[in-house]
Amino acid sequence: MMKEFIGHYCYSRAGHDSGKLYVVLYENENEVFLSDGHLRKTDKPKKKKKKHIQIINRKADIIEARLREDKPITDADVVNAINVYSADMEVSTCQNQM
Repeated sequence: MMKEFIGHYCYSRAGHDSGKLYVVLYENENEVFLSDGHLRKTDKPKKKKKKHIQIINRKADIIEARLREDKPITDADVVNAINVYSADMEVSTCQNQM
């Protein structure tokens, strides 16, 4: 099984959730399984085809740490990871506007 996208942030590019930010929990050859920690919990992730997501070239540090420690990824971990990414993007946007 390939593990090239596990732990990465991504945006949905298709469907009713288009534009929504997720974290990739696991993947198979053609699909990824995504969680946002709220509506799509880690115990029932969203399944999407790889062609329907936009991978962000950044991994969630919180998720990476949990994977290294062989600990389960919780909804709180995913929510924290998404909050960190969102906060970083807000800071980056504010700095670019100055």
